[in-house]
Amino acid sequence: MNARIRLIGVLFVATSTLALAGCGSEATQPSPAATQPSPAPPKGLGEIIQGVVRAVRPRSYTTQPPLPPGLSNATVTVTEGLAKGLTVTADAFGAYSLKVPEGPFRLRVSRSGYVTAETAEQNSTGNGARTMPDITLATAPWSIAGTVTDGVGNALQGITVTVSSGSFYEVPYGTVISGADGRYRLGSTRPHYESVTTSASATGFRGGGINAPCCNPPVDAVGDIRLQRVVNFVPHAPDTVRVDDQVKLPIAEITFDDGTSGNFYSKPTTTGPVQIINVSGYQGWVLQANAPGSAELTFEAYGLRRTLSVLITP
Repeated sequence: MNARIRLIGVLFVATSTLALAGCGSEATQPSPAATQPSPAPPKGLGEIIQGVVRAVRPRSYTTQPPLPPGLSNATVTVTEGLAKGLTVTADAFGAYSLKVPEGPFRLRVSRSGYVTAETAEQNSTGNGARTMPDITLATAPWSIAGTVTDGVGNALQGITVTVSSGSFYEVPYGTVISGADGRYRLGSTRPHYESVTTSASATGFRGGGINAPCCNPPVDAVGDIRLQRVVNFVPHAPDTVRVDDQVKLPIAEITFDDGTSGNFYSKPTTTGPVQIINVSGYQGWVLQANAPGSAELTFEAYGLRRTLSVLITP
């Protein structure tokens, strides 16, 4: 009897030692590097239903529209069956995963700024896993509105505002004219990036614009625009030059209604026996007189013109 007890004890110790050795060797094995965040365990019970939510996007730098990227933070909800009401959120790659018991079910996918979509009725087997076809959401109707003002805050009427994607591969959304109160509003259903660009220009104003986050229907995105009115534009040219002289034209000064000012390089157009040339090493323009007589130089800045007369002597 004592011999049997001792034998059982030896077997128990040997078995325990092997088990501990196995745990230790498994723990020391390096884990593989993750290439992207691990998805959260699927919610619910039953068959794993997984897929990717995508979105219609504007064209990018390529000549052909690329596959729409995964749409992050889309809400996926079961709207029919035993798992009705179960909701998950798509990850940064647009991927979602949930578990649905045996029987019929539908999925509804929604996200701010996009048209909600719902799948046809499906049937869960209650076990295993399946990958659903990609669900692509269309862009919901959106709008951007704002006020166009001058440099001191006065509303500007009749200003053409252009709304576009503001990307390298430009997507124009349209133009609209500001009203008497300086307000404008443009609506669209075209796909857009995470922001849209509004811009405006008018004769006598330095153009302006803004990149506005877009969009969260039914609320308008806000794209207020401020244009600086030119209050003084002063070009310079000599009163008199001699034939064959080359005279560097001074930089023009320009002042705006908000009190800011600066220099402005403006290549003038000419009439008379002169030409405007560029001299290596000089930033600006040079006037060269070719024959006796008189000439006119017309400078332009933001649609405003100033003309100066020059007398050319032998």
